[in-house]
Amino acid sequence: MAYILGTQGFSRLAVGYPVNINDVDVKPAAVAADAPEAGIAPGALLILTDTANVVTSVDPLTTAENLKNKIAGIAMATNVKLDTVFPQSTEGVNWQRGQALGCAVNGEIAVKLTGAAPVPGAPVYYNITAGAFTAAASGNLALPNMVFTGNTQGDITVVDILY
Repeated sequence: MAYILGTQGFSRLAVGYPVNINDVDVKPAAVAADAPEAGIAPGALLILTDTANVVTSVDPLTTAENLKNKIAGIAMATNVKLDTVFPQSTEGVNWQRGQALGCAVNGEIAVKLTGAAPVPGAPVYYNITAGAFTAAASGNLALPNMVFTGNTQGDITVVDILY
């Protein structure tokens, strides 16, 4: 028996969701009061602030050198946070200032990819201007405690956080 699941078939990766829910460590954190007004999207790279357990997203105007020792983890998606706009907003369901969120600090999580599909075990970099993960080192923020798993679907790939 065959199934037809939409025009693109069945996509098993969703940005911000863990690949194996039993093998991911999540640390609770709060979104900083000075975080972007649009909020923090699931799957975004999180940056530590000066306040304990408070995170923000990467500012596109900062340099990789300023961020290299401030990586908190990756923002987790959730199934219980609903869009407050009907019909659904184009921005999706982002974590707003002051809200609690889950910060993945260990395990495999799906993230947005820019550039070519990475090979398994390749080092992970973050393209600050594109706001996405990449395998290209030139001008990007190195994430030494992360590797690509090689599992890629279109512009979504899986990163293994080795913290």
